[in-house]
Amino acid sequence: MNNKHNESHLTHSVNRSGMISKWAIGLAAVSLALFAPLQSTAQDCPGLAEDPVLLINYDMSIGARRSVVRGTTAYVVSGDIGDLQILDVTNPANPQLLGSYIPPSGPRDLVVVGTRVYLACTSAGLVVVDASDPTNPTLLGSYGSGGFITGLAVVGPNAYLADVATPGSFQVVNVSDPTNMTQVSSYPMTGSAPGITVVGTTAYVANWNNGLLMFDVSNPGSPILLGSYDTPGPVRDVAVSGTTAYLADVSYGVHIIDVINPAAPYLLGMYEAPTNNGTQIAIADDRAYLSAQTGLLVLDVSEPTNPTLVGSYIIGENDTWGVTVVGPMAYVCATYLGFKIFDLNREYLGAANTPGYANNVAVTNTTAYVADGSAGLRLYDVSDPSRPQQLSPYDTPGTATDVTVVGTTAYVADDSHGLQIIDISTPRTGPPILLGSVDTPARAMGVRVVGTLAFVADLGAGLQIVDVSNPANPVLLGAYNTPGLTFGGVSAAGSIVCVADYDFGLQVIDVSAPASPVLLGSYSPPGAEFWDVEMVGTTAYVGDTSNGMLVIDLSNPANPVQVGSYYTSGSAFDLAVEGTKVYVANAAGVQVIDVADPTSPVLLASYETRGLAQGIVVARTNAHVSNANVYVADGNFGLVIFDPEPCNGSVSAVGTPSAALPALLQNSPNPFNPTTVFPVSIPQDTRVSLTIYGLDGRKVRNLLQGHLGAGTHLVPWHGQDDGGRRVASGVYFARLEAGGVVQSRKVVLLK
Repeated sequence: MNNKHNESHLTHSVNRSGMISKWAIGLAAVSLALFAPLQSTAQDCPGLAEDPVLLINYDMSIGARRSVVRGTTAYVVSGDIGDLQILDVTNPANPQLLGSYIPPSGPRDLVVVGTRVYLACTSAGLVVVDASDPTNPTLLGSYGSGGFITGLAVVGPNAYLADVATPGSFQVVNVSDPTNMTQVSSYPMTGSAPGITVVGTTAYVANWNNGLLMFDVSNPGSPILLGSYDTPGPVRDVAVSGTTAYLADVSYGVHIIDVINPAAPYLLGMYEAPTNNGTQIAIADDRAYLSAQTGLLVLDVSEPTNPTLVGSYIIGENDTWGVTVVGPMAYVCATYLGFKIFDLNREYLGAANTPGYANNVAVTNTTAYVADGSAGLRLYDVSDPSRPQQLSPYDTPGTATDVTVVGTTAYVADDSHGLQIIDISTPRTGPPILLGSVDTPARAMGVRVVGTLAFVADLGAGLQIVDVSNPANPVLLGAYNTPGLTFGGVSAAGSIVCVADYDFGLQVIDVSAPASPVLLGSYSPPGAEFWDVEMVGTTAYVGDTSNGMLVIDLSNPANPVQVGSYYTSGSAFDLAVEGTKVYVANAAGVQVIDVADPTSPVLLASYETRGLAQGIVVARTNAHVSNANVYVADGNFGLVIFDPEPCNGSVSAVGTPSAALPALLQNSPNPFNPTTVFPVSIPQDTRVSLTIYGLDGRKVRNLLQGHLGAGTHLVPWHGQDDGGRRVASGVYFARLEAGGVVQSRKVVLLK
């Protein structure tokens, strides 16, 4: 079964009197066994597509042209007759408008330095805006260049302007006093200059007619032309990484230029985009991201002489104007279709941002059904898993916490509104239709259906058995009130039902007489916090938020016996079993565990998700495809889809013991509030850095910097940034660098 809880999920439970009380899930102490970094096999597969996953399209009415992202704030300009919009992107799947500013003319480019936003406002020149209060940005000053400014860079006290007027020019303006900006120098050019980048003392100018121009600006008052490289088509943008320049050519795609000697640049490689019209280019690690005529292209530039297309997302003809990449996210500006945010995680096969809180998911044929909290039941066409398409939803009256699909009927556990039974026979041609419903005594958190019986895990009232032979008139037949709380874990096989009782462990119940269910046996190890259970034959696989995944032998139901276990890196909220593999949604992501030998489970792979992995199912959307996909309900981030075997082969085992490498072990507790501890294992004296980062890649706090001796060191984090301020609830990453090893762990702060 699956985890089911209300909208605030990990922060509430019910006390013995039935009232809501605050709580936080505690994790057992982290095992100090030393393991190599966990990883999935996705990045090890040559030829694996890296298509960006669309999280959200933010409508800007007249489109978007350029963006800059700083921390959790995005600054977006919307074109010739548009404005500056400031967005909160703390949750990239749900941007929130903070404020806006309308300049004298439409901005084409922008730079953000501290609390100042510099706008290239075409005929109005350079405009400087104070965004210290993002809800009320105000004008600081402007500089009329006399031309048509479309690109700019700001370094120190100077702004470098690209002027596309005829003739064009490269201008340097002192902006130390925004109320009185003055020109420092101007260098005329025979062609217009739509883009500019400054690195160190060199300015790289994208020249429409003459390709790439490079200037020495060590003396801003007297720029010196160092060299140039002419391209066959007009150049609209330039990005520089190290000694390599990447040019977005309107007619010929991407040119990669060696600029180690600016006086003698030479072509390293070229990628001719099939749709042409390269408008902006961004570089991150060994990938180039090109906004092209019809969408976003992802190029592998690890070998600059042979750039290769590895992913793409088609947006619309003549629509894509700008791209910014920060951490694992790409922010794309589209002329007609607004501001789009993509997830670049190479492990994802596809994703869909749901409007509510994704608690759980079921998949049949080519349709995914998401129990989406207050947004009810959401349906998605996953015939192409890389592009889930939303279908007509059904808004349940309560909070959808779980869903089970049998044939053309969906059974939804709807919290305080009990069990909702919904007709989903025509998901692509008509909306789902309510067939019937039945209220349960407490709060319906989980549901399983076998034949004409529905088994409901009812928080505070244990197991409820419902006759659903007539979906229009479901009837409560019987109940067994387990001694503790049931957060949704229920599974059935034959006449036996297992319920995961958070406080009192596994409850094994005989339902051969549905009106009078009888307890057969139970199992509750010390410190158990059972959340989910899946039965396969005479074996029960249990998700324990303290102890990970447990394997329990039920061959004698009166005496369940634990035969094996695997301590997961996060709270085991939900399980799915496929053959000899158990897939665990463990809050921080997904872990795949081999249980071919149930006495000795082995970790095969680990996948990270952006939010809190709540529910999981493994399903094939095509009977002719041997490989099943993994569908994850990921809290605020919606539906996430993985290919567990991206190379069409067996997943290789990871996590092999290694006593020779430094390791960052999973923090405990996780989720946490207010303090968590990271075990850092060091085999020998070495220099160590341990840093906390946000989802957007910004540094939050440096926890450790210096030498550590051999041994296991416990490093606390009190949920504060470098300035001693408490950080917001959310997902963070701890990054260890030691002895040539770089390793990350996901950290969840819940308040």
